[in-house]
Amino acid sequence: MSQELPTRRTRARWIVRIVMLAVVVYGVWQLFGLHVNDPPRPATPAQAHAYTRVALPPGARNIGVAGYRQWIEFAQYVRFDGFRALASRP
Repeated sequence: MSQELPTRRTRARWIVRIVMLAVVVYGVWQLFGLHVNDPPRPATPAQAHAYTRVALPPGARNIGVAGYRQWIEFAQYVRFDGFRALASRP
């Protein structure tokens, strides 16, 4: 009784099935998974602008940015310290 090795065709089918399963799992994770981005603090105004597209006042310091996305929901947060005059400026 000798075991027969799988043919190349059978082996190729299994490889294709495994790759397709991996692609589907990755797609579902990208679509429904929770993805959190929390870059290191403090960020420069240019880095915060590149991340959130929010123009910060020139006196902003100790800038923190973060964001998340899950399914169709996403949010980005910006936190910074500055003078009171910066916050009340129109």
